[in-house]
Amino acid sequence: MFKKRIKTVSFNCGGTLYYEVEEDHMVFHKILLKLGYRFEPVKVREAWKDACVWWSEEKARTREVWNENAWARLLRKMVSNLAIPNQDLAEQLRTAGYPKQISGPMRMLSPL
Repeated sequence: MFKKRIKTVSFNCGGTLYYEVEEDHMVFHKILLKLGYRFEPVKVREAWKDACVWWSEEKARTREVWNENAWARLLRKMVSNLAIPNQDLAEQLRTAGYPKQISGPMRMLSPL
């Protein structure tokens, strides 16, 4: 019997393994407020959606698999879309789910 090697296992989490209680851009909006950045929610939504479109195109072009590096790049793109010169902010957003930085339930977000 021929055995294939499994290279990657990926789960479709959204709506399958968990459900969202808040839209992604609103979670980012709250985190940005806690970190001292004031944006209208619509601006954060536009920046997030544009970053997700960018990621979809990048994934199609490079065939990259979703991982921590991709997550960090996606957040850097969103920060850039908001014209925030502090690219270290992307790392703060990536780790903001820890209770010491923001209260309330947080989850890792994934693009469209």
